[in-house]
Amino acid sequence: MNIGGFVLSLLLNIDLGPQWEFGGGVRELPRRGESISTPGEPIFIICNFIVMFQGIFAVAQCMPQYSASPMIQEGVRHWFLTSQGMLALWTVIFDYDSLIATILSVAIMFGVLFSLAKVLTSQAEKTELSEMESQTAEEYWLLRFPFSVHFAWTITLLVMNVNALLNEFIEDIVWLELLVGIISIAVYGVIAGKMLFANGENPNYVVPFVIAWVTAGIAYDMNGPQVEDFGAVISFIARAACFVLSLGCAGSSLYLLKKNGHLTMPAKQAEDSEIEATGETAYAGSKMDSDTPASVV
Repeated sequence: MNIGGFVLSLLLNIDLGPQWEFGGGVRELPRRGESISTPGEPIFIICNFIVMFQGIFAVAQCMPQYSASPMIQEGVRHWFLTSQGMLALWTVIFDYDSLIATILSVAIMFGVLFSLAKVLTSQAEKTELSEMESQTAEEYWLLRFPFSVHFAWTITLLVMNVNALLNEFIEDIVWLELLVGIISIAVYGVIAGKMLFANGENPNYVVPFVIAWVTAGIAYDMNGPQVEDFGAVISFIARAACFVLSLGCAGSSLYLLKKNGHLTMPAKQAEDSEIEATGETAYAGSKMDSDTPASVV
């Protein structure tokens, strides 16, 4: 099933050329979701990296040392294939460019987000509730990170999809489009803050990093409506806010990673521990020698 999910993901995110309408569906969002909260097309290159990590997962989950892992057998289950199947359906429906199709696409994108959330919560239960002895760094990067980054990207896609839906109602009402865009940027900030500071004992670092990527893209290449005068000022302020938000998300994530000990150097730590242990042994030995009576020697 997971191999099938990866193949679907690959078909959905590669450019098959003009003769193929199927593929690269999410790249339609900058056109349909034109808003000051939608980045330009270059930001969507992250899709290629997500597919790469999913390919790594698809290979790793076939290896004997990982195939029996609870994070795959009970964590991923059918949810990865389900999410990719819904994305395929989303691609077909979103292509119709109508109000009903856009409403359905938002509902389906919610389903994609739910499926990926099920994978992450199930995997968290297997590791954080002590159903596994421990989670190695390899297991995290191979079996959990691909879904974390896809989940984070899907959050931003959902915001863009909602913007595309609202554009169906407020088309040509520039001030409303600007207002919706500003609210969407604020939503990015709230989500990032929640993941970092209100996510229980374990902050989620991946979602803020992806939001930092998207908001940096908005600041650099905003895909908003063409406006003049006051609207241009609002657009400039929105780009500045995205730049600050991007730096804040990335900086806060790095700070918490370092504070929580995830950016330490394991080799140096081991070396320091060994030196410290050696020093304590030498000290204990010298103390024993000093306490030993001379007649014994």
